[in-house]
Amino acid sequence: MFFCNDSTALPGQCQAAQNKGKKAKDITITGFASPNSMKQYCKDGILTRWGLWDCGIQGAMGCYMAYYIASGNKVKVGDKINIPDIGTVVVMPNTVLDPKADASDTSSGVVLLPERTVFTKDNMNNYDF
Repeated sequence: MFFCNDSTALPGQCQAAQNKGKKAKDITITGFASPNSMKQYCKDGILTRWGLWDCGIQGAMGCYMAYYIASGNKVKVGDKINIPDIGTVVVMPNTVLDPKADASDTSSGVVLLPERTVFTKDNMNNYDF
């Protein structure tokens, strides 16, 4: 299985698999990339699904969190913060990203995006970016 964590790795890995004559039935490849960069690989049967976080939501969350902290709010692991038009997020320990991370400082944590879009052959043509 190959998990490609950025928008250049995923098409590159799919191209390498295609060059070797591999299809989704032979090898599992998934990751994150815009739909337009992956549609042909999906049509060719190289992968069956991939995802992407909504960059607009990601940017809005980052801006709101910066505003929230700059306004004097203290944040610690476990806090629930309501982000307008997005919803409530939870500050989680860094161990959700890396189980080996030091989670002893509860003022250091991470807020995860609430959802991601999963693209498949059934919905990939609904997106044009």
